[in-house]
Amino acid sequence: MIRSTGTCRATAMFCALAALALAGCSERQTAPIPGAALILGTGDGVELPGVTMALTPGTLRTCEHPDGRMVAKVAWNAKSAGVSSVTIWVSDATTAEKSWYHGPVEGSADTGPWVGDGAVFRMADGSAKQRTLAVLRVHAVNCMAAAPAPSADPATP
Repeated sequence: MIRSTGTCRATAMFCALAALALAGCSERQTAPIPGAALILGTGDGVELPGVTMALTPGTLRTCEHPDGRMVAKVAWNAKSAGVSSVTIWVSDATTAEKSWYHGPVEGSADTGPWVGDGAVFRMADGSAKQRTLAVLRVHAVNCMAAAPAPSADPATP
């Protein structure tokens, strides 16, 4: 007589772990994924309460921007900070911080095609105080190549 209980349990455990691993690859997840904020470009940023600054797109998708640079729209609202103007500073790993925008406390503007991985946007009080109101860091993400072309034969999936 052969006992297969241990083999069945091991197989069931393996199948359960494989199913969990594959579920992590699914794009249809409803539960939050740890680290998703970084993937979505919403992480690695700091804002004072009531202050907002956002980048669109929030990430640099390398399949869409193979040169590693993109144009982004920066939107901000610092009305709640009680400042009369803001200055948005930009830097990255190779360049020192430079003033990119100075003006009203609410608005949006497009960058040029120079936003790359690791670019940092820092919004500060436009007065001489230079109090930081919000900071965003751009992240590059790898993305899959386009889906395979559909088969010419309608009978073939």
